[in-house]
Amino acid sequence: MKNLILFLCLLLPVISKGNYLNINSNPSSSDVFVINPTTNKRVKIGRTPFEIQMQEVVTNFSESQVFLIEVVKEGYEDYRVMVGQIGSNEVNLSVNLSPVKTIIEQKQTDELMAQLFDIQRQIRTKDYSNAIDRLMSLDKKFPNYSIISELIGSAYYLDQKFKEALSYYRKAFSINPENKDAFIMKNYLEKKFNLTLEKDS
Repeated sequence: MKNLILFLCLLLPVISKGNYLNINSNPSSSDVFVINPTTNKRVKIGRTPFEIQMQEVVTNFSESQVFLIEVVKEGYEDYRVMVGQIGSNEVNLSVNLSPVKTIIEQKQTDELMAQLFDIQRQIRTKDYSNAIDRLMSLDKKFPNYSIISELIGSAYYLDQKFKEALSYYRKAFSINPENKDAFIMKNYLEKKFNLTLEKDS
């Protein structure tokens, strides 16, 4: 949970009845909660974009002159801000919610898969050089995906660059010992061409 504790200046002993709390969020339609920091009582009061009189929050929901506002949306990190007595000023909150890591990782995986499908098309059309360049860039961004090293090995193999191919099949197998295709090609090249590489190649 992302917590932002913001004490808005305690200027007056009471909140003016005309004050409003305005909350907007990106993405919109996020749930808005009020939390009493002493009792931890949590009450849902609406969805963004949202506007409410401050006195109504105190009287009907928070039961306290100082309270937490929480903005929540599924798939995003929760956002909290503490609001206190603020005199005659309105409170306008613009909240940018951050996606949770799993959502970010899923988008990255989808992006990777789309690129790999397109790179396989390049390999089938014998555009090995460009395919390898793209795969090298992906290998830097996603260093723990054995499929990328395996495809680099395949592109080098089809381009008849067998030493380079063996190096990347070995790398793919070292990343994922359950990658059977990389294991088969690694053994095939080692035996058929009697190729040996330095340990760090």
